[in-house]
Amino acid sequence: SNFLNYKKDPVKQIVHEIDESLTFGYRFDFKRYNLTIDIGPGPGVRYIESSVDGVETVATALVQEDLNWVISKTFRAEQNFVATLDLNQADKYSVLFKAALVAHMTKVMDLAIRYSVEYDTISSSTVKTEQRLIIAFEFPFNWQ
Repeated sequence: SNFLNYKKDPVKQIVHEIDESLTFGYRFDFKRYNLTIDIGPGPGVRYIESSVDGVETVATALVQEDLNWVISKTFRAEQNFVATLDLNQADKYSVLFKAALVAHMTKVMDLAIRYSVEYDTISSSTVKTEQRLIIAFEFPFNWQ
């Protein structure tokens, strides 16, 4: 699978940050439980443009895991984990964990509670941990 992430962060003084990686792995499909788990390691690159440190390109290695569990017709759980290691400096790494509970409320609307926590020493030496809790009304682009 492909992992692409773009970020701007004025607190960390990051003007642009782009993560791109390609992972090769395996899908565990537990059809009996409506559960799929994708796990894959792979190479990556992170481009960082910071107002403090300038422009930097970092070669990375990462492992990515995605879990999707359809609990019922109404509810599904999602979970994602990405661990990234700077190949030039082994003491620099980032870990991203996301979890969500999504309720399919109508044919064209979902209600989601999403939580994420990120620990990152690659992009910033000052602010290393970020957490988010989002409650969202989600609508599909194709309205189906």
